[in-house]
Amino acid sequence: MKLYALTAAIVLAAGTLYAQETPCKDDDEVGKMPAKYTDHTKPKYAMGLGHYSSQEKAVELQRLIAIEKVEEASRSNFQATGCVLRTSFSGSQNYFLGTYAAPVYGYQLAAYMNVCHITQHVVKTVDEYRTVFRVDVNNNNFGTFHGGSEDFYITDKSVRYDVSVEADLQQINAGYLQTHPGSRISQLVPQDQVASSKSDFDKINNGSGWVENVMGGSDPKKYQWLDRYWYVTKKGLPLFVPATRKEYLEALLEYYEIEKRNLEQVMGLKIRDDTRSGGDGAKKRLAIYEADKAAYPKFYEAKVAVVKGLLERQGADWLGKQAIIKSRDKRDNDYSKATGGLLDFKGFMERPEEGHVLYKYNPEYFKNEQKTLMKPMFMRVEFRYEMGRYFSEELFKNFQKNYDFEALRKMLD
Repeated sequence: MKLYALTAAIVLAAGTLYAQETPCKDDDEVGKMPAKYTDHTKPKYAMGLGHYSSQEKAVELQRLIAIEKVEEASRSNFQATGCVLRTSFSGSQNYFLGTYAAPVYGYQLAAYMNVCHITQHVVKTVDEYRTVFRVDVNNNNFGTFHGGSEDFYITDKSVRYDVSVEADLQQINAGYLQTHPGSRISQLVPQDQVASSKSDFDKINNGSGWVENVMGGSDPKKYQWLDRYWYVTKKGLPLFVPATRKEYLEALLEYYEIEKRNLEQVMGLKIRDDTRSGGDGAKKRLAIYEADKAAYPKFYEAKVAVVKGLLERQGADWLGKQAIIKSRDKRDNDYSKATGGLLDFKGFMERPEEGHVLYKYNPEYFKNEQKTLMKPMFMRVEFRYEMGRYFSEELFKNFQKNYDFEALRKMLD
């Protein structure tokens, strides 16, 4: 109770509370008062539905309202207390899941805690939420194994080349990645980026069970949040399937061609700029560019030869095994030794505990879905609650008891 009162006094001083002018004696009394609820028509802040067309936004809104109604139904026989519940919708833009361009948008129900002001003895609502329920549609928070860009040098560490792993510079500047997936190697997903254990990965991959994260430490005497996640996926189809060694090696060959073009384009820009600027430093770098031009083909040819040799020599059984990579296969970025580009191949591991186990988005999972406007392919359901906060724990208990996950799953059909 003292913590609530202190929080109220501090936040009020900062001007981040607004008054409901309901009299109260203490926080315990406020915690038992009926909660107020506003749906998406009365958001706390202006909502944005993302970078979509008017037609797409209309469909997106319908889908989000349907998700909102599932949550409302879960509270039809439950009286929340001690907070103000506010709904909001959000949208983003298409994001590639493998080769599938998935629309990304989400629903949120935030619980703003009520407190009894220490001197005014009226109910105040804290302006920031900690307890929150979310349903994120097609939200790829897994990342990829090789994405973005990395830099390297060839003959002199004073000149480094930053290149994209996903596409060459000209493609990126032309907006290619807005409408096309990146390179095949940038589409691979390591198991340890999806979940911290194989059992949690399987829950996410198959849409079964939940995973959780305790925030604020493990000491029950200290303040804690608990984030729990459920993944709602299509029945009978895993979201990810293993990426084979053959697929990884072929993806490497594709990347080496991207790197070769990128180096030529990036080096061309550096040469142009230093030619224009002149000066002793620019003249020194221009000499390094010429040396790098001569040295790089040998690195490129060696990398390609290693990978092509494996593809030619190894049998179908070896190539068909799941790819397990010991490291991210980038040269050491330690500025202490010459390097000839990124993603040197260092061999596959045999056991999962020895490296990164690679997967790809399941092509069958996304088959024939591209024509459906704003289609939910999977959903991540999140409930973050505060342990030791009565209103928060009661919301979570009701959610566990009454939320209809099957209603969400039907939206994927």
